[in-house]
Amino acid sequence: MSAKHKLIETITRLLNLMTEGITEFDVELVKSDLDLTDEEHQNLEQALSALRGRLNTLSTAAEEVAGGKLPTSVFPASERDRLGIAFGKMLGNIRKTIAQVDAGANALGASETNLADTANNASDAVETIVAAFGKVTSHTFSQLASIKQVKTELEKLTQLIPDMSDEIQQIVQSIQDEMDTIADASQESAKVTVGLRLTTNKMLDQIDRIVVSSRGLRGMSLGLRSTLAPYILVNNELREKTIRIAYLPIADHLVLPLTYLQQMKITNGLPLKLLRCSSWPQLIDHLEDDADGAMILSPLALKIFSDGLPIKAIMSVHRNGSGLILSKEIDGIQDLPGRIVAIPHTYSTHNVLLYLALKNAGIPYGAVEVMRAPPPLMPYFLQRGTLDGFVSAEPFPEVALNIGAGDMEFLSKDLISDHICCVLVMRDHAIKRNPENITRLANIFIETGKSIAENPANAAKNVAPFFGVVPEVMERVLTSPSDRITYDDLELRQEELFDFGKSMVDMGLLRDIPDIDEMLRDEFFREAMSF
Repeated sequence: MSAKHKLIETITRLLNLMTEGITEFDVELVKSDLDLTDEEHQNLEQALSALRGRLNTLSTAAEEVAGGKLPTSVFPASERDRLGIAFGKMLGNIRKTIAQVDAGANALGASETNLADTANNASDAVETIVAAFGKVTSHTFSQLASIKQVKTELEKLTQLIPDMSDEIQQIVQSIQDEMDTIADASQESAKVTVGLRLTTNKMLDQIDRIVVSSRGLRGMSLGLRSTLAPYILVNNELREKTIRIAYLPIADHLVLPLTYLQQMKITNGLPLKLLRCSSWPQLIDHLEDDADGAMILSPLALKIFSDGLPIKAIMSVHRNGSGLILSKEIDGIQDLPGRIVAIPHTYSTHNVLLYLALKNAGIPYGAVEVMRAPPPLMPYFLQRGTLDGFVSAEPFPEVALNIGAGDMEFLSKDLISDHICCVLVMRDHAIKRNPENITRLANIFIETGKSIAENPANAAKNVAPFFGVVPEVMERVLTSPSDRITYDDLELRQEELFDFGKSMVDMGLLRDIPDIDEMLRDEFFREAMSF
């Protein structure tokens, strides 16, 4: 057999093995049989070895993915490596999908906890009401019995003394008339009491349904977590370098989950761990314990920094993004004295915005009853008449509009143009441990902010599992109007923090304005902009 035929036979065998999907093969290239020079033989052997290694790499990666090890990295050999590129994209999309499902499981778990807490609190309140109603009922029917007894005794009195003087008869008649009036009032009170008892029974039924819904969500959450258990998104090596960021599911924090999904898709993405919180106190707990940083209200950041928590402000994470929603029964902010308005937190941007809006309208802050409430529940409290208005971050003002609970009095951008709200703060130990990754994170936030402006519909769709709202609601928040909330200018400036600090001092929330020079570490943002 000629050398040419030998070469063709070898190549044919190799191609047949690859066609059959065999990645571990041993094809010998005999130099003498193929009439090859030493250099030609060496080049062929190297090429064959590289091919064998590449196929083994892809098959090993596929086996790891099948076993749930999603951090596996496959780098394309070149720009023409369509298989490697496709494999990398596939891995990225799988990681992104798993991350979104995981976020959905976390959201369900948080909803279950909130519903359970709501049910417990409502149950305690209803028990108190029932006890009070019991006392009212007992008093009402005792009163009716007493009135009946008095009227009976009066009738006996008139029978015993038939020749009463006109004056005494008038007195007796007056007493009888008064007893009749009291009896009528007691009967009305009894009707109201019965109605209230029926209402409490309905409330208890609703609480039972909340408990059932809560258990259903718990089951769904546990089921999703059980399904996700075999899938590993971050390996042990990356876990030690992971940056843990606490956040809330609000539009203010949109860049964080979008950044997380984008980094999950790419090879060697920045390792992030998202700590989803349902309240600002829970976020502070994380920041004091296991979080490296957090997205936090700028007034709250000023407060905890002045209290001595070792944090630094790195950058803004959005601008604008809040609104004042009023009940449909209220004509405007001028009607707020004596009314109840909810805010998310005492040390919130929204409390400062309310203070400034009332000040502009000539209304003392103390003329309005300001209470704290969970933002996700604010639209429904407003709908039921528990509140007269609320100030919060999106998407909850938009949710209130969507369910017809109230009207938008103003968007925060119309009160203070391009104002800051939430900022990224990092613990001092996290900055010292890996300052390069802080700069890298700031750069990715900047790029993510630009992508939101370029394609808000896509951003709304991707983030929906994290926020628990339909994409259409989030898209309206991002587009109606276009500057309702923005992410294209994330630089945090000293004077902006100072202005909030001054307002907080005016409100009695701070004794003095903290040292802004010490608190702000804007060099990370400047370095990130130079990438």
